[in-house]
Amino acid sequence: MVERSPGRNRGRAGSALQRYKDAHLNILLTGFEPFGGHRQNASWELVRRWADRGCHVLQVPVAYALARDTVLEAITRVRPEVVIMFGQAQGAHAVRIERLAHNLQNTTRPDNLGCVRQDVPIAPEGPATYRSTLPVSALLQAITAAGITVEASTDPGRYVCNCLFYGVMHALAGHRRPPLAGFVHVPLLPEQALDCPGAPAMPLPELDAAVAAMLAALVALPSVHPRLPPANEA
Repeated sequence: MVERSPGRNRGRAGSALQRYKDAHLNILLTGFEPFGGHRQNASWELVRRWADRGCHVLQVPVAYALARDTVLEAITRVRPEVVIMFGQAQGAHAVRIERLAHNLQNTTRPDNLGCVRQDVPIAPEGPATYRSTLPVSALLQAITAAGITVEASTDPGRYVCNCLFYGVMHALAGHRRPPLAGFVHVPLLPEQALDCPGAPAMPLPELDAAVAAMLAALVALPSVHPRLPPANEA
């Protein structure tokens, strides 16, 4: 991992956070509950920090049957301009912005309800993939400028993360003016990596600075303001 100054990251994160707050952008951030024997989920530990910073936050169950509808209900209620779904990726060494969601569930790992799905489409009538509608290149540049290790990916796996990503994008494809939406994977936290010898990790303050950089980049896009019609519009 690239060495960097924590103080520098905190300063940049604070500046980016202020730009986001000044914009009054309506954003929904989601993270998953713990799974796979972990006592924490890095995605939720990250997202929950933004509840008192002006974002709507939501914990999502690690369950094929529940994840998508949990997020769609929140989108209906919150009416955000932007939805960023976060997940934990053991083995990831960087913040990973996913470009594509795939129409396939295929893993031997059970979800938190004990369900295993192998070689099953998420939406039989749906396309093979959906693209993130987040400005991926702009987000990559912003996070890199903040001194955080980041990369783009076209493979979000075939577990609940991908199921949620695809399911939400498939549902939003039918909206007249959908919010920008996409998925981001984050590495384990250092305390989680203690139980996974050799696994890379990233401290929570660095992940926090990456989110602040993303939100500041989104604020700078005029196309984000606003995306959804008023609540009383038919």
